[in-house]
Amino acid sequence: MRSPNSPASPASPASSLDEWDLHEIRVDFRNAAYAQNIDRLREILDAHSSRDILRRCDLGLALLAGIGRGNLPIIELLLDHGVPIDISANIIASGDDVPNRLETLKLFLQHGWDTNSTATRDGEMTMNFMMSGPDAEEVIVWFFANGANANGIRSDIRAPIRAAASRAHNLAIPQLLLSHGATLKHTGALHGATARPGGDELALEMMALLLDHGCDINEWEYEGKGPYSIPQYDLGRDQGTALHMAARKGFVDRARMLVAKGVDIGKRSEKGYTAKDWAQINGWEDVKEYLEAVMRERGMMVQDIQLEEWQRGECFSPGDMP
Repeated sequence: MRSPNSPASPASPASSLDEWDLHEIRVDFRNAAYAQNIDRLREILDAHSSRDILRRCDLGLALLAGIGRGNLPIIELLLDHGVPIDISANIIASGDDVPNRLETLKLFLQHGWDTNSTATRDGEMTMNFMMSGPDAEEVIVWFFANGANANGIRSDIRAPIRAAASRAHNLAIPQLLLSHGATLKHTGALHGATARPGGDELALEMMALLLDHGCDINEWEYEGKGPYSIPQYDLGRDQGTALHMAARKGFVDRARMLVAKGVDIGKRSEKGYTAKDWAQINGWEDVKEYLEAVMRERGMMVQDIQLEEWQRGECFSPGDMP
């Protein structure tokens, strides 16, 4: 058996190697990849140019390991040997804490990658996953400088503006998207901003920005979209306005802001429930009481739904809890 540090043998066709030889090559390559030993990787790649041998060496996994560690020389070496940039490579490269992620993308671009490539099988752009992190603004500027579409490849909740509203750590990112022509209709961007985890301050600023740019405050989250545009985890669930979202998540200050901006407090969800009903179902008494007070001030009828009916499935079918 050849030791891991022995000199590389001359290039050999796969037909001249038995299964044990191929196994040794694969183990050798995998060990070099995990150790980020670029010299050994280069030796193996140069010695064994057969496509079958290279396929058995898990080049894709080696590329992912290099991307995750921000090892630019290894990434370039593997791309030079024709390793494809697949969905997994896109999603790992987009991580907030991945070292050298912008430089990695530049290498991708040099090897035929497209800035409008997707990182999920349902069409969400790689750019969508790069809306946060210390270099996010620089990264998004780079995307646009290299042909990225501000509206993505699907004009629904997978649009970049929804990702920015949900994930960006400041207003600069959504402002960049809007300045490059991002549209808001049927993207659910306001819902994304309303549902943001964490403190209210940035969420409220994000919501105000979207509304100032003409976002429809009374639009349902998936309005105008067929089932193919709704994520699997949301299929069958009731859908409502951004106010319904605030009620569902228990964000009373965000509900107050939407009411102040003119949301239709009485608009019902797809299955016929008000935002006040959603607050009741989810147990957010402060939101429920606030919305009830506003409804009474406006002379609207206020009536609790029967939770025992909901629990028996008479108000919502299975999986429909808002």
